[in-house]
Amino acid sequence: MQRPHIAEAVERDLEVLDEIARAIESRTTWGADYGVRELTSEVAERLREELDFRTETRNATEIAAHLPPDSPVRVPTVHPAMTTSRVLVMEWLDGVSIRDSDAIDELSVDRTKLAGDGTS
Repeated sequence: MQRPHIAEAVERDLEVLDEIARAIESRTTWGADYGVRELTSEVAERLREELDFRTETRNATEIAAHLPPDSPVRVPTVHPAMTTSRVLVMEWLDGVSIRDSDAIDELSVDRTKLAGDGTS
């Protein structure tokens, strides 16, 4: 479940980011050259997508569909009928998160092979 009021907090932060980008573009030559507002706008759009768990549902389903059947990497099954923009319902998996490098090291997993398994 999404943290209460997180969308509003993110929007406030994005407004501040946009104001900073405007200032950078108007006060520096490099800001306009690099398109700082366009960059921050793209970041803002991606963050807004992350706040919608239906997007996460589509992403997880697509990633799982592209894993080979014998892959040691598992993506939890998402239950789209019970998922909303603010509630993500998915299968519980016992295991180690790919983000937990210490736990992966304890399992003596070959990181190169794991990366290949997760991206092939």
